[in-house]
Amino acid sequence: MSINLNCTVEKLNFYFSQVEVSESFKQLTNVFEKNPILPGVILVENSQLVGLISRTSFLQYMSRPYSWEIADRRSIKSLLNFLKVQNFVIPKNTLIIEAAQKSLRRSSELMNEPIIVETAPEKYGMIDAHELLVYHAKIQEYTRELLTQMYGEIERANQKLEKANQKLKYLSRVDDLTQVANRRSFNQYLQREWQRGQKQKMPLAVILFALDYFTEYNNQYGALAGDSCLQSIAENVSNFFVENTENLLARYDGSTFAIVMPNTNAIAAAGLAENIRNHIIKLGIEHSKSQISDRLTLSIGVASILPTKNNSFKSLTLAASLALDRAKQEGRNRKIIWNNSEAILDDSTVTNLAI
Repeated sequence: MSINLNCTVEKLNFYFSQVEVSESFKQLTNVFEKNPILPGVILVENSQLVGLISRTSFLQYMSRPYSWEIADRRSIKSLLNFLKVQNFVIPKNTLIIEAAQKSLRRSSELMNEPIIVETAPEKYGMIDAHELLVYHAKIQEYTRELLTQMYGEIERANQKLEKANQKLKYLSRVDDLTQVANRRSFNQYLQREWQRGQKQKMPLAVILFALDYFTEYNNQYGALAGDSCLQSIAENVSNFFVENTENLLARYDGSTFAIVMPNTNAIAAAGLAENIRNHIIKLGIEHSKSQISDRLTLSIGVASILPTKNNSFKSLTLAASLALDRAKQEGRNRKIIWNNSEAILDDSTVTNLAI
């Protein structure tokens, strides 16, 4: 029999031995002697169920003193009344699990008694309680295996979900085209480092650099070439930060990139900016539509501020942005450093731009 949670008692082996209660006690003895594996005998009266006498209760009774002499003078019905057996009747469509639970709730004296099953209206069979419990145990084992498998599948599903969540988190932080940090990650990192700079009294620098005449580049060479160019710039600039993982490169907007440099003053940031500008020129990326060179060039704005309670990280971005605008205004392919020696910054005001 295949095991599953929906198995009913009709799948078990039935015993159909019946005797009229009006028969002599000797008749009951003959039934048990002829059927050594019979767990009990169903007793009926005028085809109506009266009860059941199990082999166990029969043998227990016969082991009493003078039981044989008394039995010869008694009917089966008198023995049934003497034993006061409680009938346990269930329909054939009862689940094995449910039947076993009901069987186990019986008193200890009845635990091993066979169970009467109504196989059809007013027709009855027996199942052995031990067989019922054996199959109940098999179903429990099957259930444990099923749960183990289910929990394994859930665990695997959770692992896949966790990987998907990690990928989503990664995608939410990374620019899809260039695979460097996106604008959102830039803002979050800048704000976090600004707070750290306030506590530890360390300067914080931002570099903004834009590809010169990039709209013209796209128009001349096509969008795919433009994407490839942005990817190449991001990869080459990323190489400057292999040994300094605190610096963050991000795609700021379109063809503009940003670099966050914790604990860095304007001089150090400007030095890096100049190295990046020269490196991109040496790459020799053709740009026939540039108004200043036949190769791709960068315009760069640099700003460094000591974070205080009187200013915010937005003012640092604004300072770098104004420096970048000045670089474009003054001919491109250059860097401009924002000079904050006399400036007072808030979230909306930056003054004192200088080369």
